[in-house]
Amino acid sequence: MTKRKEEETQDAPQTPEASNTEPETPNSTPAQDQDELTVIRTALDEAQAALTEKDDRISELAAGLAQAQEAAGKLEPLQSEFEVLKADFESSQQDRAALTDAATQATQKYLEAVRIVNPDIPANLITGSTVAEIDESVQKGKEITDHVRAALVAESKNARVPAGAPTRAVNLEGLTADQLIRLGIEEQIGGTEQ
Repeated sequence: MTKRKEEETQDAPQTPEASNTEPETPNSTPAQDQDELTVIRTALDEAQAALTEKDDRISELAAGLAQAQEAAGKLEPLQSEFEVLKADFESSQQDRAALTDAATQATQKYLEAVRIVNPDIPANLITGSTVAEIDESVQKGKEITDHVRAALVAESKNARVPAGAPTRAVNLEGLTADQLIRLGIEEQIGGTEQ
């Protein structure tokens, strides 16, 4: 027996079981008992280390759970605020769509009104999807019309028909819009001077 074992045996109260130094297994030797004890202690130490490791892991998980619960408590008001903001966003999108539709309709009505107010500009020259684009196309249309009018006046001055000459019959089929405008302006200018 080792010295430690002897001390433990001397300090321990003597009971009939403790005084018996023989192991219960009949065929074992003290060396075998010592080896078995070492194996058991090693297994016990490993179990104790595993238990300590599990306790540490449980502590970590408990801390994580506490943090998650705290975060969930903070998340709840944020979730309700998110829902309110989401509803506001969707409402704003619907309002925007309605306003865009109303603006498109108003722009279309403005385009039609501008075409009516400017009958001397061909309707296909007045275009645009915004008020600014429509106004710009009206300005360009006026410039084109003024240019065509000036060209027709100059042309009509050079091509005077003598008095008493028969009127020319003009075939209007196949004429472009510009040609029809020139012809109309020429007839107006020629008709007012006679």
